[in-house]
Amino acid sequence: MTSVFVDINTAPTCKIRIFNPFPTSWSIKQDTIVGQAEKIDTIKGTVVEKEHSDEEGNFISARRVTIKQDEPTITRATEMNTKESVDVQINLQSMYENACANRSHEEKLEIAKLLCRFKDSFSKDDLDLGETHLTEHSINTGNAAPIRQQPRRVPMAFAYAERKLYKSF
Repeated sequence: MTSVFVDINTAPTCKIRIFNPFPTSWSIKQDTIVGQAEKIDTIKGTVVEKEHSDEEGNFISARRVTIKQDEPTITRATEMNTKESVDVQINLQSMYENACANRSHEEKLEIAKLLCRFKDSFSKDDLDLGETHLTEHSINTGNAAPIRQQPRRVPMAFAYAERKLYKSF
């Protein structure tokens, strides 16, 4: 279940979505407690303000959200002789400034061009780390069912290293 913001002063209950990744069906009875309310001081950020307009009434299948694609620009690197200009996005601003320290004007223009060319390779904010919309694929397995395997134990030689790794988190 995902996080949901609810104003309990106006609506003490809300509709939620629960994703069942398993092939067996589950029934949730009325008045079942499926979550816990927690008080928050500030909202640090949201992925999107509103879900996709085509998905507002969809309560049967997984829905999609539209993430804003274009970022406003802050800096303009301009070469005086050729009147050529390149826009650098907000999320790449600090990287551009760090890379341009002690550089000539031509080098600054090349850095700006490079950042603009590969702007989709960089994270726009903390919320899009680990996510991509660039590729989607499926693996055709035909009629074959998934193979169920028993979990494997970690060999004794690696047990200490694994415990140490878990404690570091």
